[in-house]
Amino acid sequence: MVRIIYFFVLSTSLFAVTMEELIDLGLKQNTAVEKSRLQIQSAQLQHQQSKIAQYGSLDLVGDYTHYNTPRTLAPLTPSAIGSGTPITTSKDLFSGGATYSVPLFTGFEQTRQIQIQALGKQIAHIKYKLTQEQLVYNIKSLYLAILTQQEIKNAQHSYTQALKKLKDQIAYEVELGKKPK
Repeated sequence: MVRIIYFFVLSTSLFAVTMEELIDLGLKQNTAVEKSRLQIQSAQLQHQQSKIAQYGSLDLVGDYTHYNTPRTLAPLTPSAIGSGTPITTSKDLFSGGATYSVPLFTGFEQTRQIQIQALGKQIAHIKYKLTQEQLVYNIKSLYLAILTQQEIKNAQHSYTQALKKLKDQIAYEVELGKKPK
């Protein structure tokens, strides 16, 4: 019997978790913290995109068309038809090119956009830290509330035990005649 009680006492202490372990676990697995971390990454990418946008964009264009019958590639003029040279035709037409576009003046919109994105990045970082601190505060307060409740439970148990002893003592004294009913 003593071994069984000893086993239960040890097994409950094996499941005990320290506050630091709970905080680490909470910071690793909390979705709000993960969401804030992803918002930081998003703000950083938007800031980089705003910086890159001021340099313009380079676009490569290509086109391919296939026809069932040959198409003429040069205008048919009377001199070209009468010259006796074969007319230039093709069934497959290819075209390609590159375009570079850069805004010349946007009214300082891009400069302000870069500054706004930099502030957004700072705000996201502050929100991340705030979320972490809120989580740590909540974990600590809940942990301490649990410990307080355990102490209150132990105190209530001791109080009821003392009241039972007092009741038994008074009942014993009444039985012996030391106290009146």
